[in-house]
Order: sequence, then structure tokens, then C-alpha cells
Amino acid sequence: MSVFENHDSESLIGTIIDGRYEIESEQSRSSSSKSFVANDQRSGSQVILRLFSAEASAQYGAELLAEAVEVSEISHPHIVRLTNSGRTKVNDTERVFTVQERLTGGSLQDMIDRNRLLTPSQALVVGLEVCVHLTTPTSVECRITIYVLHQSCLGKIAKFVLQILGSRR
Repeated sequence: MSVFENHDSESLIGTIIDGRYEIESEQSRSSSSKSFVANDQRSGSQVILRLFSAEASAQYGAELLAEAVEVSEISHPHIVRLTNSGRTKVNDTERVFTVQERLTGGSLQDMIDRNRLLTPSQALVVGLEVCVHLTTPTSVECRITIYVLHQSCLGKIAKFVLQILGSRR
């Protein structure tokens, strides 16, 4: 049986999570979670809702939520904002969820995979934006894993590995 207890993505379309986020479509999946495009009924905006499997929620829920709190405190114009997190019941099974802003562009990796390259000036701007963030003194180590191009600015860091210095070494 899959980690999603035979709940296919189609059966979750229209489900409202946390009394606020209506699932519209699946965006991606991993072995421990699925990410959905959802409509935030309070703000009217589209967001990305990541719903963890029951197994991952039970085994790592406290850790996932603690890390979500740490990530939600990061405020930077070039990092995707995590706006909410918590626990919810889906078909009588408790799940951990996170919510982040939705970007409309594709990732830098998507472009490379399609053999579409940035112009030299675009590559320079992306490199400078990433370097500015990584050289800003903070109490966290950050390794970028996904960089998303966005319409309102050249790009935002969408996924990264976070380590709070001193607390997990």
C-alpha cells in the first residue's frame, strides 16, 4: 500500500484543509508527501499546499512542524515564503501540512532540462541574487536545491536545506 493509503490525488480535489485551503490540483509528489495547488479562501490567492503522508506525519510530524516554524521566520525577497503549517485530518487520518506562496514561473532546473539556457546577463543576475543571500550573515546554513524563475522578479529560492548553526551539529 502507498504511503497515501490509496488516496489518489483526484479524490483530494475539492478537499478543504484547515478550514481554509481548497485543493485544486496536484503539482508534485515524493515518497513522503504530495504538493497541491490550492485556493486560500481567506485571501483568494493560489498557494502550494504540501500534505505529508500519514506515515511521515506520525513519524516526523513534530520535527516537520518545528522546522516549518523556523523556515516561516525567514523573510527575504528572494526566498519563497512559508505562510502556514499545522496538522489536519484527511479522511479521518491526521496529516501534517505546510503552505507556501505559489510562483508562476518554472525552476532553473526545468529550463536546463529542456535545453533552454539563460542569457549571459540573466545568468549574472541570478548568480548575484543567490550570492547576496548566501553572503548575508545569518544563524543558518542554507544549501539551495530549487531556484524558481518568477514574473515579478528574476527568481526566488523555492527549496533549500536548512541547518540552524549550533543546534544540529
